[in-house]
Amino acid sequence: MQQRCYNFVVFSITSVKDELQFFLLKDGDRRDVDAELLASKIMDCFTIDHVRYLPEQYKGVDVSSGEIITSIERSIVSMEYVQIYAQNHDQDYSRMILTKDAYAYYSMNIIDYLIGNTDRHWGNWGVWVDNRTNKIMGLHPLMDFNKAFTAYDSLEGAICQTSTGGQCSTEDLMY
Repeated sequence: MQQRCYNFVVFSITSVKDELQFFLLKDGDRRDVDAELLASKIMDCFTIDHVRYLPEQYKGVDVSSGEIITSIERSIVSMEYVQIYAQNHDQDYSRMILTKDAYAYYSMNIIDYLIGNTDRHWGNWGVWVDNRTNKIMGLHPLMDFNKAFTAYDSLEGAICQTSTGGQCSTEDLMY
């Protein structure tokens, strides 16, 4: 079986402001697309800044589409580079992040736990930087959820160990 892997940037002109908008179209396989879309819907239920993913098609293939969040005013810097900066300036990167945006940091950890996201490595989260001042503004919106629910047995739910030693899905627990 040949695996497709698309990451394409496309743009459209919005009818509201006639500004260019850029989108990242992501595919890996059907499971990755479904996971990203479901995780995005779950995060819509919370007060946490995130890239909203919507279903799209590209050349007949189902993909997830998320708006590119960088702009002339602000950039994103991944946490791996924030840590290097902090080390080179004798600063504690964790204190720096918690001082700037503790709410977003703790929210990210909670939401990743809830959706079983196993891909929150240092390149998948980071900070907003004001391009005029080169100062950290806080954590950038959460993104990249195509590996959500990999901690579960399926997108329908996890296999839970019950007190009787048996197994049941989270769906079974609702009845």
